[in-house]
Order: sequence, then structure tokens, then C-alpha cells
Amino acid sequence: MLRIDDALTPLDPLVLDAPGGFAWWYVELLDETLTGLVLIAAWGLPFLPGYASAARRGVGQAPRSRPSLNLAIYEKGELTGYLLHEVEPRCASFSGEGTWTLGESAMRTVDRDGRRHVEIDLDAPLVAHGGGRLRGTIRFAGPLVRRAEAGAGDLGGADNHAWTPLVAPCRGAAHLDIAGRPLVLSGDVYHDRNASDQPLHDLGFGRWVWGHVALPDRHRIFYVLWPKGARGADAEVGGYEVSAAGELRAVEGLRADFHGGGSTFFGMPAWRGVTLHAPGEERPWFDAPLTTRVDDGFFYLRYLFEAKASGRRAPGSLEIIDPERVDLGRHRRFVRMRVSSDLATPSPWLPLFTGDLRSKWSRLGRGLLNGSAR
Repeated sequence: MLRIDDALTPLDPLVLDAPGGFAWWYVELLDETLTGLVLIAAWGLPFLPGYASAARRGVGQAPRSRPSLNLAIYEKGELTGYLLHEVEPRCASFSGEGTWTLGESAMRTVDRDGRRHVEIDLDAPLVAHGGGRLRGTIRFAGPLVRRAEAGAGDLGGADNHAWTPLVAPCRGAAHLDIAGRPLVLSGDVYHDRNASDQPLHDLGFGRWVWGHVALPDRHRIFYVLWPKGARGADAEVGGYEVSAAGELRAVEGLRADFHGGGSTFFGMPAWRGVTLHAPGEERPWFDAPLTTRVDDGFFYLRYLFEAKASGRRAPGSLEIIDPERVDLGRHRRFVRMRVSSDLATPSPWLPLFTGDLRSKWSRLGRGLLNGSAR
């Protein structure tokens, strides 16, 4: 279901030709007020409309045919800015060493003296009436991540899904302009990569829970993966610590307890909290309330929170994915409302879900009036 890859190993470009496969780079910047951003640069993002369903029909698309850029902005635990933009494939390029271009946006990664320096320049259309463009920069540098022991912490025995922590705990900064609204962010950075030559729904798990907390001297990260048809007590739990120097260590024997129950409006699990316990430790290894839900979808949930880890408090995040619910026909038209594209006419409802969300209703009104006038 999941293996840990080496940050010094370039991603095999052949992944981009594997039908239904995927590769994405994830950057999260978050401060103690739960203000920050999440950036996902992807080839074959499983959540794009039509991608997973094509793979299920046996006609999977190559990841290089579906490049995309996703940015979510949070201010004090509230989603205030959003972009999910599909890029014309001819305008996207990729280097296995961690350099990519997506339209006018680009990431450059340079490893020097044991540190990874990452520079991201953003320039993407918001594709909504009066929406303008999203522009800005993200900068950070931190020690490279090194595995303490090869093979430790792998889950499920599968080797076709590689998860790669890329940077040790560090601070970063972002300077953004969202259609004329400037925004400056700074905080703790988490940066990783996921890749597979198989579709997400064929990796052996029926539900994915991933979370992390950025302590001052380390990251604590966990996965809880339920094998298909065996949820609950049969879940596999992986815990990991990345030290300030970049050493990645697997924490064995973790137990995950999810509190509360029920479902969200769209049918996803609605737990009130999660606690992970390490053998021999009285205090929870990771304890987080699941009350601030900043992404509430048909197959994906994201939470921001102040977590407790061995008695210390720090900001963190958690996501829940149900691969079998991704790209179902009954949901697809609603998902399209959130996606802009270089190749397709956007939904008239896109202004509700993209750009500066504080002005979404006025932009929607202008867009509908403009459309009716034509």
C-alpha cells in the first residue's frame, strides 16, 4: 500500500506514462493561527473529473496528459482562497530532480551542502469573470530527509506507491496576489512527494488517513490505511518522525483511536478526533481534534488543528480520502464546478469556488449577468 522512498532518488519519468498513475508534489505552510497554504503540483491528480473513472473502465489516461496546479489558502482556520487549474499538457514540463513548470508557474529545487532549496513562482489564471490571476512566490530551505533504515515503516508490502518526505522542519514564506489582494504568509513547512504507476483506487487500501504536526524540532507524521474490505481494527498504522537534522525514523507499534462517529452531509466519516499512542508512552504520541474542517467533499476531507504531541502543542493538518468514491458519476458535475482548465469552458459556478472566496458571491453575480447578456 505504501513504501517510503529516498529524497535523493529522482522520480522515474516513466510514471508519467503509466495509465491511471500519478505523481504530485505537496507543500504546506502553516503558522500557529492556522493561517497558511497548501500547494499541490500534479500529473494525473486522481481527483480531476474523468481521470479515475477512465482507469476503472480500463482506458486509463497517462498522467502527463493531465497536469494541474492546486492552491488552497487558509486564514485563521478558514478557506479564503482556492485554485484548481488544469494546464495544457504542451505547457507543462517535469524533471525527476524536482523541477517542474505548469503553464506560467514553476518550481526549482536545488540541493546544496545537505540542504534543499525550493523556489516556487506562481502565475495562473483564475478563469472567472473579474477573477484576474493568482501570482506570487513561495520560498523555503531545509535539510534533506535521510532514512535511518531502509524498509522500516513501509505499509502493506506493496512497492508501487512511493511516499517521499523531502525536507526536514524549516520555515518558509509566501508572497501572494489573488486578483489584486496581496497576502503575506510565513510558517512551518512540510514538503513531500507521492507517486505510483497504478491508480489510487488500485493501491490496496479502502480508506486513507494522513496527518502531521510541525513541532519546533521535528515533524510527526502518520498514515492509517484500511485494506479494502477490512476497516476498523485491521487498519495498518505507520508513524514517522523527521528530526531537525533530516533523519527519518519509523515509530513502531502505534495504535490509532478515532473518537466519535457518524457521517458528513456527503457521506464521509465524521470523527471528532484522533489519538495515536506509542508503546510505553503515557502521553499520546499524536492527539488532534477534528473540528475545523476546511475541505468538505464527496471523497476528500481536510482538517486544520492545534495538535498535542507528547505534551507539546503545535499546528497540524489531516486528510481523509476514500478512493472508491473518487470520480463517481453522481458527483462529477459538482467537482467540475471547482476546476478551471486551459482546455475546457469553465462551469458558470466556478466563481463560487476559485480565487478570493471572500468576494465569491459578487463575482458569481457578475459572471451570470455577463453570461445572460451574451
